[in-house]
Amino acid sequence: MKKHPNKHIREAIEYAIENGWDVVDSGKSAHAKQILRKVKQCHGDEL
Repeated sequence: MKKHPNKHIREAIEYAIENGWDVVDSGKSAHAKQILRKVKQCHGDEL
């Protein structure tokens, strides 16, 4: 996984990984979709 240029986002990603989240590398602008998918999975929803 490439390092994000924003240190606050890097810290948030590290925190998420430490708390059981999986990181899914994606395309140039697909990261928000990946986050949404994970959040919906946490609530038991299906996409």
